[in-house]
Amino acid sequence: MQRSVSNRGLLLMRRVDEYRRFAAECLKMAQTGEDEQRRSILLQMAQGWLALAQKDGTIRDRADGEEDEIG
Repeated sequence: MQRSVSNRGLLLMRRVDEYRRFAAECLKMAQTGEDEQRRSILLQMAQGWLALAQKDGTIRDRADGEEDEIG
C-alpha cells in the first residue's frame, strides 16, 4: 500500500509541474500578444492551469499525509 501512495504522489507532482509550465507559457504569450481579447483568453487559461495545479497539489499533500500515516 505504501508504494502505491508514493507513486500516486509522484504522478501528481509531475502533473502539478506540467500545469504550472502550461500556465507560464500562457502568461508569456499574453505578454507578447497584440490583441486584447487574445491576451484576456490567455490570462484566463493561465488561471485555469494554476487552479488545476493547486487542486492536484492539495491532493498530493493529502497523499503524502496518508503515506506518513501508513509508514
